[in-house]
Amino acid sequence: MSEIQFHETCPNCGKIIVAGSKDKLAIDMLLHRKAHEAETSPGMDAKVAKFADEVLKSDPRIRYVGVVDYRLHVSVSKMRKDVRSLTSDEADRGYLQTAPNILIDVAEKLIPVLGLVESVTIRYEKLFMVLFRLESFTIVLTFEPTIVRPFMSALSESIQTLASRYLK
Repeated sequence: MSEIQFHETCPNCGKIIVAGSKDKLAIDMLLHRKAHEAETSPGMDAKVAKFADEVLKSDPRIRYVGVVDYRLHVSVSKMRKDVRSLTSDEADRGYLQTAPNILIDVAEKLIPVLGLVESVTIRYEKLFMVLFRLESFTIVLTFEPTIVRPFMSALSESIQTLASRYLK
Protein backbone atom coordinates (compact mmCIF):
# COMPACT_ATOMS: atom_id res chain seq x y z
CA MET A 1 0.00 0.00 0.00
CA SER A 2 1.39 3.44 -0.92
CA GLU A 3 1.91 6.21 1.61
CA ILE A 4 -0.44 9.23 1.46
CA GLN A 5 1.38 12.24 0.03
CA PHE A 6 0.43 15.90 0.45
CA HIS A 7 1.59 18.49 -2.04
CA GLU A 8 1.43 22.20 -2.76
CA THR A 9 2.71 24.29 -5.64
CA CYS A 10 4.89 27.28 -4.85
CA PRO A 11 3.20 30.39 -6.27
CA ASN A 12 6.61 32.00 -6.88
CA CYS A 13 8.43 29.35 -8.87
CA GLY A 14 5.89 26.63 -9.62
CA LYS A 15 7.87 23.95 -7.79
CA ILE A 16 5.69 21.22 -6.30
CA ILE A 17 6.54 20.55 -2.67
CA VAL A 18 5.63 17.02 -1.49
CA ALA A 19 5.51 15.75 2.10
CA GLY A 20 4.12 12.81 4.05
CA SER A 21 1.96 14.92 6.36
CA LYS A 22 0.16 18.26 6.33
CA ASP A 23 2.38 19.54 9.13
CA LYS A 24 5.57 18.57 7.28
CA LEU A 25 4.19 20.18 4.11
CA ALA A 26 3.50 23.44 5.97
CA ILE A 27 7.07 23.48 7.36
CA ASP A 28 8.59 22.65 3.96
CA MET A 29 6.54 25.38 2.26
CA LEU A 30 7.63 27.91 4.88
CA LEU A 31 11.29 26.97 4.35
CA HIS A 32 10.83 27.15 0.58
CA ARG A 33 9.30 30.66 0.83
CA LYS A 34 12.13 31.77 3.09
CA ALA A 35 14.62 30.52 0.49
CA HIS A 36 12.90 32.73 -2.13
CA GLU A 37 13.14 35.72 0.18
CA ALA A 38 16.85 35.07 0.74
CA GLU A 39 17.46 34.96 -3.05
CA THR A 40 16.18 38.49 -3.54
CA SER A 41 19.11 40.86 -3.80
CA PRO A 42 19.09 43.79 -1.37
CA GLY A 43 17.39 46.84 -2.81
CA MET A 44 16.14 45.07 -5.95
CA ASP A 45 12.46 45.53 -5.03
CA ALA A 46 13.01 49.29 -4.78
CA LYS A 47 14.84 49.31 -8.13
CA VAL A 48 12.06 47.35 -9.83
CA ALA A 49 9.42 49.66 -8.33
CA LYS A 50 11.37 52.71 -9.55
CA PHE A 51 11.71 51.09 -13.00
CA ALA A 52 7.91 50.60 -13.16
CA ASP A 53 7.27 54.22 -12.12
CA GLU A 54 9.70 55.47 -14.79
CA VAL A 55 8.12 53.27 -17.46
CA LEU A 56 4.68 54.71 -16.67
CA LYS A 57 6.14 58.24 -16.75
CA SER A 58 7.90 57.60 -20.07
CA ASP A 59 4.75 57.18 -22.13
CA PRO A 60 1.23 58.26 -21.14
CA ARG A 61 -0.26 55.59 -23.44
CA ILE A 62 1.02 52.80 -21.16
CA ARG A 63 -1.82 51.71 -18.89
CA TYR A 64 -0.11 48.88 -16.98
CA VAL A 65 3.38 47.59 -16.25
CA GLY A 66 4.15 44.17 -14.84
CA VAL A 67 7.56 42.75 -13.98
CA VAL A 68 8.24 39.10 -13.19
CA ASP A 69 11.68 37.69 -12.41
CA TYR A 70 13.25 34.53 -13.79
CA ARG A 71 11.88 32.53 -10.82
CA LEU A 72 8.36 33.63 -11.85
CA HIS A 73 8.04 35.91 -8.81
CA VAL A 74 5.84 38.93 -9.55
CA SER A 75 8.01 41.92 -8.63
CA VAL A 76 5.59 44.64 -9.81
CA SER A 77 2.01 44.67 -11.04
CA LYS A 78 1.02 48.32 -11.40
CA MET A 79 -1.85 50.03 -13.17
CA ARG A 80 -1.57 53.71 -14.09
CA LYS A 81 -3.51 55.93 -11.71
CA ASP A 82 -6.94 56.90 -13.03
CA VAL A 83 -7.04 53.88 -15.37
CA ARG A 84 -9.64 51.24 -14.65
CA SER A 85 -8.32 47.70 -14.80
CA LEU A 86 -10.16 45.26 -17.03
CA THR A 87 -9.23 42.36 -14.75
CA SER A 88 -8.73 41.82 -11.03
CA ASP A 89 -5.32 42.26 -9.42
CA GLU A 90 -5.36 38.53 -8.67
CA ALA A 91 -6.00 37.72 -12.34
CA ASP A 92 -3.22 40.12 -13.41
CA ARG A 93 -0.74 38.49 -11.05
CA GLY A 94 -1.79 34.97 -12.04
CA TYR A 95 -1.38 35.76 -15.73
CA LEU A 96 1.88 37.63 -15.18
CA GLN A 97 3.37 34.73 -13.25
CA THR A 98 3.11 32.22 -16.08
CA ALA A 99 1.74 33.33 -19.45
CA PRO A 100 4.36 35.87 -20.62
CA ASN A 101 7.23 33.45 -20.05
CA ILE A 102 5.40 30.64 -21.83
CA LEU A 103 4.60 32.86 -24.81
CA ILE A 104 8.15 34.16 -25.05
CA ASP A 105 9.58 30.64 -24.60
CA VAL A 106 7.54 29.49 -27.61
CA ALA A 107 8.71 32.45 -29.70
CA GLU A 108 12.34 31.81 -28.70
CA LYS A 109 12.27 28.29 -30.17
CA LEU A 110 13.24 29.87 -33.51
CA ILE A 111 16.20 31.90 -32.19
CA PRO A 112 18.77 29.56 -33.79
CA VAL A 113 17.24 30.27 -37.18
CA LEU A 114 15.77 33.78 -36.89
CA GLY A 115 17.81 35.51 -34.19
CA LEU A 116 16.85 37.06 -30.86
CA VAL A 117 13.25 37.93 -30.01
CA GLU A 118 12.84 41.66 -29.39
CA SER A 119 9.25 41.50 -28.15
CA VAL A 120 6.00 39.58 -28.39
CA THR A 121 2.71 41.42 -28.93
CA ILE A 122 -0.86 40.34 -28.35
CA ARG A 123 -3.82 42.34 -29.60
CA TYR A 124 -6.98 41.64 -27.66
CA GLU A 125 -10.28 43.26 -28.52
CA LYS A 126 -10.02 45.40 -25.38
CA LEU A 127 -6.25 45.63 -24.89
CA PHE A 128 -2.90 45.66 -26.65
CA MET A 129 -0.05 43.91 -24.79
CA VAL A 130 3.71 43.90 -25.36
CA LEU A 131 6.05 41.40 -23.69
CA PHE A 132 9.80 41.89 -23.35
CA ARG A 133 12.31 39.45 -21.87
CA LEU A 134 15.40 41.00 -20.38
CA GLU A 135 18.26 39.13 -18.73
CA SER A 136 16.56 38.50 -15.37
CA PHE A 137 13.06 39.87 -15.92
CA THR A 138 10.05 39.67 -18.17
CA ILE A 139 8.28 43.01 -18.67
CA VAL A 140 4.61 43.29 -19.62
CA LEU A 141 3.12 46.57 -20.84
CA THR A 142 -0.48 47.15 -21.82
CA PHE A 143 -2.06 49.86 -23.94
CA GLU A 144 -5.54 50.80 -25.10
CA PRO A 145 -6.46 48.75 -28.16
CA THR A 146 -6.73 51.95 -30.20
CA ILE A 147 -3.00 52.68 -29.94
CA VAL A 148 -1.64 53.46 -33.40
CA ARG A 149 0.04 50.43 -34.93
CA PRO A 150 -0.25 51.25 -38.65
CA PHE A 151 1.25 48.08 -40.07
CA MET A 152 -0.56 45.67 -37.73
CA SER A 153 -3.89 47.53 -37.87
CA ALA A 154 -3.94 47.53 -41.68
CA LEU A 155 -2.83 43.90 -41.83
CA SER A 156 -5.47 42.84 -39.29
CA GLU A 157 -8.25 44.59 -41.21
CA SER A 158 -7.10 42.99 -44.45
CA ILE A 159 -6.98 39.49 -42.93
CA GLN A 160 -10.41 39.91 -41.32
CA THR A 161 -11.92 41.10 -44.61
CA LEU A 162 -10.40 38.21 -46.56
CA ALA A 163 -11.38 35.68 -43.89
CA SER A 164 -14.99 36.86 -43.88
CA ARG A 165 -15.01 36.54 -47.66
CA TYR A 166 -13.31 33.13 -48.02
CA LEU A 167 -13.32 31.29 -44.71
CA LYS A 168 -16.98 31.48 -43.63
